[in-house]
Amino acid sequence: MEEKQFQEAVFKAILGRRSIRRYQNKIPEREKILKILEAGIWAPSGLNNQPWRFVIIWSEETKKRLSELTKYKEIVKNASVLIGVFLEKSKMYHQIKDHQS
Repeated sequence: MEEKQFQEAVFKAILGRRSIRRYQNKIPEREKILKILEAGIWAPSGLNNQPWRFVIIWSEETKKRLSELTKYKEIVKNASVLIGVFLEKSKMYHQIKDHQS
């Protein structure tokens, strides 16, 4: 893909993004979740430290327990799957820059 085509594809993706407020009652395929996480892994990080870690949560019991810790209780409890994103401080290069990533 040429640079111009790439830029146009990125611009189109940014303009087409949406905030979803209603979800279908479907469980996403594991392969699709892993593909999304792979994209997240490739996000730039200072010195390529990649200090983030991901946890996929499928368990209804775990979602219920986590939902008790947030004001977004119903959203968390009723989600088909949750993805926890964590930052490993010992791997950080620069606090602000790594948080931005």
